[in-house]
Amino acid sequence: MAVHRLYPLAAVAIAMAACRTNEDIALERAELQVYATNAQNFYDAGQYDRAEQQLRKALDLDSGYPKANVLLGFTLFQKATRRPAADSDGLLADAEKALKSAAREARPSDVIRHRAYFGLGLLSTWRSKSAAREAEKIEADQAAGRPASESDLEEWRRQEAEAADRAVGYYQDALLAAQGVYDDAREHLAWALAYRGRYDESLRHAGEYLQRKRDKIEVLEGEKGKIAQDKDLSERARGERTVAMEGTIAGEKRKLLQMLDFRADVLGRLGRDAEVQETVQEILRREPDYFWPLYRLALAQAREGRRREAADTLTQYLRKREDAEARLAEERTMAQKRGDGGRTRLEEIEKRLEAIRLERERVPVLLAVLAARDGRYGTSLDVLDAILVRDPESFVLPLRSAVEALNRGRGAVAREGLARFLDSLAKAHPDFHDIRGEAEGLRDDLAKRGARG
Repeated sequence: MAVHRLYPLAAVAIAMAACRTNEDIALERAELQVYATNAQNFYDAGQYDRAEQQLRKALDLDSGYPKANVLLGFTLFQKATRRPAADSDGLLADAEKALKSAAREARPSDVIRHRAYFGLGLLSTWRSKSAAREAEKIEADQAAGRPASESDLEEWRRQEAEAADRAVGYYQDALLAAQGVYDDAREHLAWALAYRGRYDESLRHAGEYLQRKRDKIEVLEGEKGKIAQDKDLSERARGERTVAMEGTIAGEKRKLLQMLDFRADVLGRLGRDAEVQETVQEILRREPDYFWPLYRLALAQAREGRRREAADTLTQYLRKREDAEARLAEERTMAQKRGDGGRTRLEEIEKRLEAIRLERERVPVLLAVLAARDGRYGTSLDVLDAILVRDPESFVLPLRSAVEALNRGRGAVAREGLARFLDSLAKAHPDFHDIRGEAEGLRDDLAKRGARG
């Protein structure tokens, strides 16, 4: 009975749909394209609220429109990452819903399906790292002797692992959908696999990504040479095309260097120090001013017992880092003057400056420990004193006492100071595993020498 009553309504709906002319459909498609284009322009300018408004209008016309859904997912994700974690859950859930809709509705070989899975991978990675940060807060409380829930820690670590595994799956889906055309999925898959400790798989994908980038840069360099020799172009046109091509090459080169640095990091975790040094040398051949990989090189040299070379490498790192920080500060000023037009570049600069600031403590402390292990106590004390000038209450205070004791030949006092330093290091920077390893090595060196106070 219910079916018979509903049937006429269904028939009316079908008839009304049939009455839509090709012109109506074409107009709707054109309107969808206008909204999608406007949204993309707003998104590129970092105006995410206005992008969302345009996308909502498009989805009012067609709720399953993949192009609008995938961009809505990315838009909401960008908004979520700019809010405190406690306020971002709703946006992340809506972003996930939009991206899953795009993945479901897009054609198998469509770039939109690739972008949708890639976006889901980014979202899962974000959730994993957010959970990791919450877990680290609890671990810091435990290390400091403050009340902390072990069950909460286990729950955050569980969420971290599950989200990271989902990210790996989504990046693999994105890579499959890309059919080898797009590199971003392989890049993030390499990172995600390493995050889960699947280093050999990570290195395989990193290697494939690197070879594709090397080949692409070689092709682009050839195209640049052709532009320079094209007699049919005016001098102005040749200059404009050359500048544009140089910008494209520079972008690809940055991606290559970033992945090479990542590869060196993974190789270092596996103790493959000879390959670490080969990888760093390739980076420095391509970009002599690139300072990040010098840290990887120093660690590899230290693991081989070449501590003086490692300390010299870290000194070089610090000098190049200061130069890079000054250049980025100038670029930030220029981006600020450009206003909205420079917003995306400004965000990138701020992230790079923040990364430099986060490493400001790590490298000098490692340099001080390496110098002490090499018997250069004066150098070690100079480095530590420079840290303490900036922060008189720094966690390195016990290390300074230990090195001073070593310099005076008071081994027992030095061992006591090192024990206190390792405790303060665990509380202040539980992730500084490299420094902990070298400091424990210094402690073991003292024990082997049978130092006496």
